[in-house]
Amino acid sequence: MDKDINCLNFRGLLDYLRKHHGDDGVRRVINGLVDNERYLVADKENPSNIVPIKELHLTDSAYWVSNEFSLSLFANAKNIIGGSNPLFKAGESAVTEHFSKKSLLFISRVAGIKYIANRSAKLNSRFNRTKEVKLAELTDKSAAFEFHYHPNFRATKDICNWNLGIYTGLAKMTGAIDVKCEEVKCVVDGDEHCTFLLTWRKEPNFIKRMLKWILRTTAKDLIADYEITVKERDQLIDNLMQSEERYRALTDQSLTGIFIHHDGTLVYVNDCLARMLDYSPEDMIGKKFWDFVSPEDRNMVKEREVARSSGDDVSNNYKFRAIKNNGELLWFGILATTINYNGQSACMGNVLDLTSKIQADEALRESERKHRTVLTTVPDPVVVYDKEGKVIYFNPAFTNTSGW
Repeated sequence: MDKDINCLNFRGLLDYLRKHHGDDGVRRVINGLVDNERYLVADKENPSNIVPIKELHLTDSAYWVSNEFSLSLFANAKNIIGGSNPLFKAGESAVTEHFSKKSLLFISRVAGIKYIANRSAKLNSRFNRTKEVKLAELTDKSAAFEFHYHPNFRATKDICNWNLGIYTGLAKMTGAIDVKCEEVKCVVDGDEHCTFLLTWRKEPNFIKRMLKWILRTTAKDLIADYEITVKERDQLIDNLMQSEERYRALTDQSLTGIFIHHDGTLVYVNDCLARMLDYSPEDMIGKKFWDFVSPEDRNMVKEREVARSSGDDVSNNYKFRAIKNNGELLWFGILATTINYNGQSACMGNVLDLTSKIQADEALRESERKHRTVLTTVPDPVVVYDKEGKVIYFNPAFTNTSGW
């Protein structure tokens, strides 16, 4: 569940694949990558729920995947697209098609290539945590970008070619002409970092340049506000996921069993409760809570749940018998409460395994019963005193002898 690459990076690729190779092309590219237990993500609606990544996640900026997932996805795409330098072509077309929307085209033309070049590092840091992008040189006709990959992250020519296409497409959408983008250094070839050299030619139209300068000045604040809004949204999602991760770590390491069920369906089970019942949390989540309650106690537990959810005055602390995976019964002591879960009312239970205590109490009562039976039937008088010398028991033989 590494958070290396934001899934928004894949939107243009999947749109390109769907347009030129149909839904079947998309399925062939993601085959073996989605619904794979190797690649997991936290559900944005319920971050404590860890699930295999699905196709719908691949264009949602709330989700992040590992670098290895990304490399495999682009390798598959290259094979499906085919032809000469397929990922360069796909990257350039993805940008062109995305920015063909009137509002985005307007912004790209207003911002201009130098502005976009200056913002490249920020754009990269927002959606990619594998590398750092530096603008090494910027003139009126060229820009040099350096891609410094962080340790333990590998790159491939597939990713380099995709990025070459992206930068070429971005430059063209600003109105620049004769755009060329080439990789003059590459980590795949043994260089310390990758370097892209982007060159272009601008149309010598003074009025057009002046208009763009005026529009850029006016629109700059709007672009900055938009970027702040996106950053705040991303921070909010990160804070929520970190909060959920801390809560999950706390409950998973708890010495008591914890579960949450919504309308009787388990949506969370911690490791401790799963071990008590000899299941894995994944085996229990999605099943009915009542399936793990002894049939003799099931109605009682349901009635208490209904009464509590209705606001009735009912004890939150009680005992019931639970069923282990092998059919054995355990005595649970539960503290139940009603919580808000994803905007809906749900029940959270905190349980202790009381089986050993209840069995010990029962054994003690049985031992006392047997002991009392023996004392009742022996012919000799027996008197039991406490530490203060007070009589706490005497048998019938003592009564017969003393008259007391």
